Amino acid sequence: MNDILTAKALLSDDVRCAVINGQKTFVSGKKGIAPLLELIDNSDDYRGCVAADKIVGKAAALLYVKLGAVEVYAEVLSNAAIDVLEGNGIKYTYGSIVEFIHNRQGDGMCPMEMTVANIIDPDSAVIALKEKIAALRKMAN
Repeated sequence: MNDILTAKALLSDDVRCAVINGQKTFVSGKKGIAPLLELIDNSDDYRGCVAADKIVGKAAALLYVKLGAVEVYAEVLSNAAIDVLEGNGIKYTYGSIVEFIHNRQGDGMCPMEMTVANIIDPDSAVIALKEKIAALRKMAN
């Protein structure tokens, strides 16, 4: 079985994201982009990895570019994510395509997607997304 099929097979109710790079396998049940930011912050070298994810919008796609992914499977993939993946030569497959990723309430666009709407650089995306998450946490307290 190749790595992308293995990553896909790891997705479940408890696993929302699976990233495989050779002998390294990372799985997470965290929602949103949290697992990808965790991987980036851990600074392990994941260049050349493949990934399977429940939901991939533009924010996640930019983070997969930053990680150096070569292939991504998404159960749900947004049009903006397709543009990012294609623009960076990342192979992708999906279960379904949506115009954009909705927020968790389902009544608008995901705040992470809005944060990167005008960003094309993965490094800038990481900074902007971390700032947005910090601001949202501050508002929640």
